Amino acid sequence: MGKYKPEQARAGVSLDEVGIKLGMQRVPEESLDNYRKRLALQAESRPSVSERDFINTISRSVGLFEDRIFEIDLVLDGNGESVAPRPRIEVTSSFIRVWSNYGTLEPELEVDIYNRGQGYHLGEVYTKLDALSFITVAELQETPADDKDSYKYKRSWFLKCGNTDRIQYNYILNNNKMNNFYNKDDSIRKYIHNCLFSNGGIFLKEKTSHDSLSEDGDYYVDYTNGIVFSYNLARGSVSYEYDEFPYTLKTQPVKVVSPYDPDIDHLKKDYLIDDSTGKNTRLKLNSYGAKMTNSILKGYPLQWGE
Repeated sequence: MGKYKPEQARAGVSLDEVGIKLGMQRVPEESLDNYRKRLALQAESRPSVSERDFINTISRSVGLFEDRIFEIDLVLDGNGESVAPRPRIEVTSSFIRVWSNYGTLEPELEVDIYNRGQGYHLGEVYTKLDALSFITVAELQETPADDKDSYKYKRSWFLKCGNTDRIQYNYILNNNKMNNFYNKDDSIRKYIHNCLFSNGGIFLKEKTSHDSLSEDGDYYVDYTNGIVFSYNLARGSVSYEYDEFPYTLKTQPVKVVSPYDPDIDHLKKDYLIDDSTGKNTRLKLNSYGAKMTNSILKGYPLQWGE
């Protein structure tokens, strides 16, 4: 009688059918509780064909989860206005930067999170963020109380790339004289700027307060609290930019870096002296950069590479 080796087969459950419909199968040895959480995330936030959604969903697709580390909010003055004129936070492949007046001033904070130094661990990043006077930082680690400081020794390079810049296209206005901007969870969307209205007749002249609306075409935008007032009944839509605050910094078990990341040269290139300037500039591909470039050329050769 011939010998054979039995293979272990995984019995299907109802969750597997849900996973097939959502395009997310159970990974080997994964618990049903873990799989249920991944499916809930997939159902709540379905990925689209965009770089942002790829970054947001890559960890769950391999059975892992992101960790919420810090929640950063703005410091307000007595009138409820942000003390920072134009705050912005940015996490790239190699740096975390924080501005109080983006577009006008250099960042108040720039921390190298890739190389060993003053921002290699999350605890060092927290100390530097907490020292800024125009933001507040809250720790969100979900570890047990007796292990609450363990996150401080994790590498900060695994912080999820992103920034506080957001854009809303064609937000439909209600047919009244005051419109709030809302998030998907019905909370008020704040810190609005650069509004573009589809109806140029109703939104013709921007005023400095809602009390100064006196004739057709006058309107006022409360950029901090996300409210638009108009003299006439509003119609049409508005596209606008806004800052996402509070902003949550997360770590990713699978780090995603865009090939168009502004600081990617810090990962893939070493310093050489630039002949035109005489300064040290990242020009020479290092081993990591060569591996990355070869991978791209292999997938999209364009008459180059293998």
